[in-house]
Amino acid sequence: MFSYQVRVEIKEDKIIEFVEFLSTIREDFRKEKGCLSLNLYRDIEKENNYGVISEWKSREAMDKHFKRTQFSLLVGAARVLGENYELKIGQIFETGNSQLAREKIRLDPNKSTNAVGHLLKPPTNA
Repeated sequence: MFSYQVRVEIKEDKIIEFVEFLSTIREDFRKEKGCLSLNLYRDIEKENNYGVISEWKSREAMDKHFKRTQFSLLVGAARVLGENYELKIGQIFETGNSQLAREKIRLDPNKSTNAVGHLLKPPTNA
């Protein structure tokens, strides 16, 4: 799976316009072949910072999306309504739930300095 993220700091007087714009193009993005999701997130500390994250079945599908008008409109909105923006492109190798998280952060449970390991083990009554 492939994804991209557009992070943008929206001008304070343009936030409503940016959110409304994304609402109008959201379904067009989601209808594209290979699109798995498109989501908008707001930073909880900096209320005018937003992230648009889109996930794709393949790199080919995402590359086709980059050449479409809708993606150009998203970038244009970030440039016009935002102070600055950043585009990140990545590949997701694994997805899972808490079991995958435990597997990835598992450290040596025998080491007493292993704070994460202690969180993963059930408490013992001494």
